[in-house]
Order: sequence, then C-alpha cells, then structure tokens
Amino acid sequence: MNTTAISNVTPAPSDDYTQYVEYKASRWVWSIFPPVLMILGTFGNVLSIIVLNRKSMRDSTVSIYLTALSVMDISVLYTGLLRQWLRVVIHLDIRVISEMSCKIHIWVVYFTLDMSVWILVSVTVERFVSVMYPYTVKKYYTRCTAFVNIAVIAILLLALNSHYLYGLGDVQTTVDGTTNIERCAPVNEGYEHFELRVWPWIDLCVYSFIPLTVLIIANISIAQKVVSRKRNARRINPEMLTTTSNHERYQDKKTSSMTKMLLVVNLVFFVCTAPVSVYLIGETYWTVDTTPHRDAVLSLIWAFCNALMYTNNSVNFLLYCISGSRFRNTLKELLQRRNRIRPSNSNASLRNNQSDAGASGNGDDVNIPEGGNRY
Repeated sequence: MNTTAISNVTPAPSDDYTQYVEYKASRWVWSIFPPVLMILGTFGNVLSIIVLNRKSMRDSTVSIYLTALSVMDISVLYTGLLRQWLRVVIHLDIRVISEMSCKIHIWVVYFTLDMSVWILVSVTVERFVSVMYPYTVKKYYTRCTAFVNIAVIAILLLALNSHYLYGLGDVQTTVDGTTNIERCAPVNEGYEHFELRVWPWIDLCVYSFIPLTVLIIANISIAQKVVSRKRNARRINPEMLTTTSNHERYQDKKTSSMTKMLLVVNLVFFVCTAPVSVYLIGETYWTVDTTPHRDAVLSLIWAFCNALMYTNNSVNFLLYCISGSRFRNTLKELLQRRNRIRPSNSNASLRNNQSDAGASGNGDDVNIPEGGNRY
C-alpha cells in the first residue's frame, strides 16, 4: 500500500509496525479465515473419507491415496492453522508452552504439509502410469503397493523434518545483565544459519519445486494422451465401436473421471501453494534494512499467503464434487440411500405394531448396502 493510502490515518510511531493499517488487516485475516477453513475442511474431508471408502469407490488404489490425503489435510488444519488462529484470538501459542511442544508441533506441521503434497504426487504418478501404460498399472499398482508407498513417504518425510527436534529449543540469553529465555529458538548460530538460509531452499524443493515439476509433466502427458485417445476413437470404424464391450466403456469412463478430477486438484494445489514458497525464499532478503511500514506490509502478505495455502487443504471435497463424476455419483447414492432408510424406519415402527412379518421385511430394506517456518 502506498503512502497516500495511509495519509488519512494517525501517523504510526517509527518503531511500531503494529500501528499500521496493513498489520491490522493481517490480524483481521488471521481472525476470520481460519475458523471458516477449519469448518469447511473438516466437513469436506470427513465426507470425502466416507465416500472414498464406499464399495463403488474403494476398488481403485486412487481411493486409498485420496483417503490418506483427506486425513493429512485435517491434520494440517488442526495443527498449523488452528495454532495461528489461537495466537491471534486468545494470544495462546502452543509452541511456547514447553520446549517439547515447540519441537513436536513444528515437526508435525511440516510433516503433514509435506505429506499431503507427496500423496498428491504419488496418486498423480499412478494415474500417469494408468493412462500411459494401462496393462502395466494393474501388475505393479495394487492396494498393498499403495499402503507401502504411503508408509515409505511418511518415514522419509518424518526423517527429513526431524532436524527441528534437536535444532530448536529454549535458549537463555543475557542482555545488559538481564537473563531472558527465548522460546522455540535456534539452539546455536550454526542451526540458525541453516534454518534461515539453507532450509528454505530445501523446503522449497520438497514442498513446491519438485512436486510441481512432477505434477506439471505428468498432467501435460496425461492430457495429451487423453486427447489423442479421443481423436483416435473418432477415426475408428463405427462397426468396430459397436464391438466394444460395456465393461471396457465403463473402465474408460471411470479412468477419464479420475483423471479429470486429479487435473483440477493439481491445478488448485499449484495456485494455492506457490505464493507461500516464493515468500519464504524472499523473506530473508526483504527483511534486510527493513522499516516498520515494510514489516506491516509483509505481515499482510504473509497472512494472505497462509490463508491461500490452507485453502488448498480445505477445498478438495468441493473439487472432487465439481470435477469427478464418479465421486459425485457415489455421493448421490450415499445421500439417496440415507433418505430411503429414514422413512423405512418409520414404516417399520408402524408395521411392528401390526405384525412381526412386516417389521422383519422392513429390516431387510434397512440393511441394503515465522522466518524459515511455513507455518
């Protein structure tokens, strides 16, 4: 915001960035967005887990990955986003409660954020193999393979982010004869340099650059293959098309639905996560010889980057509904079934008063199937 935009407000003290309108706007962002995203994300991810584990969906390994993604998204919201909201609303920071809470919390936040990204990468790579090599995917990509893959990714990411367990802690400092305890701070200068100068680049690669590169290449390849198949299908002799089995047509439709859904999810991921990664790289340089007004502006940019990042963990359910016809159909079946069950229970009570046979028959109906830190 330029100087003319704040000329009508009371001039802020030169050493107090909290008096600028940009800083106050950032507090507003932190106060309003988190509860909205947590409610939306909790409802959406829980419902996604239910739908993805329905009989019509769980035959695909994709459902395993997306279920794990929903679990990670819920974890992200209730570790990273909830902490930020509590800091602003009630001035409670879980990281300063104890040295252990600092270490464990930041370790878990980074792990869940990275895990959600790499689950998305894994499912996209599988979809790539499925589209490019349809006869190979069934041999190498099974439900067991999916569980093993998720476990391996989790172990690697837990190890990668484990430096927080020994690099951060309570640091005792003495200034002008006064001893202070700095909570959740780098334990030495070497680790402080690593956290501020080295780790942001590693984090950028792990959380953004490498995943985005893989996702972009895989998605472009998938899109080209799908378009090519459709063009080839139009050139086929109509007599040959009539010989295509219903099962093959169903499999093609199912693959197309999953592919389209993942393309949309990947696009939203890119839009939502790229800004925070760019900010973390630039922050180290932007805060050199800074001014209070610039600090206030950076606090607002940081708030928007985080709100956008956590939005990615909250809206996947909506994306599944918008872009995935198979997911939509399964959700409709689930809701329709529940609507059928409710009146049948009432009828069962009426019939139970009339005859045991009526109650038994209805029962059968019911049983029909901050610097250097991302957040």
